[in-house]
Amino acid sequence: MSSHPPTRQAPPITYAHWHSRRGFTLIEVVVAIAIVALGLTALFTVLANTAGNIGGLRERTFASWIAHNRIAELRLATEFPSVDRTTGELEFAAGQWRYAQVVSQTAVDGLRRIDVSVGPKTDAGGRTLADTDAYSITVSGFVGKAQQASPPSTAGWSGQATVPGGEAPPPQQASPPSTLPPRPTPVDISP
Repeated sequence: MSSHPPTRQAPPITYAHWHSRRGFTLIEVVVAIAIVALGLTALFTVLANTAGNIGGLRERTFASWIAHNRIAELRLATEFPSVDRTTGELEFAAGQWRYAQVVSQTAVDGLRRIDVSVGPKTDAGGRTLADTDAYSITVSGFVGKAQQASPPSTAGWSGQATVPGGEAPPPQQASPPSTLPPRPTPVDISP
């Protein structure tokens, strides 16, 4: 018998074994970089759209507030608004704004419709916008003669209302307190 020690055979080299021992190929690196670039491009596009949407929402919100303020001013005015179209500019929220206000007669006598269109005075490039350019928002409202016919009144802390230019109405009498039946007297039942 021979006294040679048993020889170890090297494991067979398979594709999986060979593939796991080598590095990335140039094509794999280029494909990975292209996938990352596409993902980053999509992410930056979404971020840019979100920033633009936030700016647009801010603009429309401020324009809506201005339009509602204009309608409230016409409703609170002491004179019934005439049927006409007016334009103007104002400063609001650290920005310059323009508006077009149209008051029109409705089918109901003594009721008028108010349409207020509001937008920024300049566009994103700094160009001044004309009255014919589009507005950010249009808000509609109504004002009626009955709404403005009642004189303003103020109620003091005493609960007495006073009308400017007139006499104070007589104070209202408080209703008498309700009468409850008398309480029965307690009976002592101790021994």
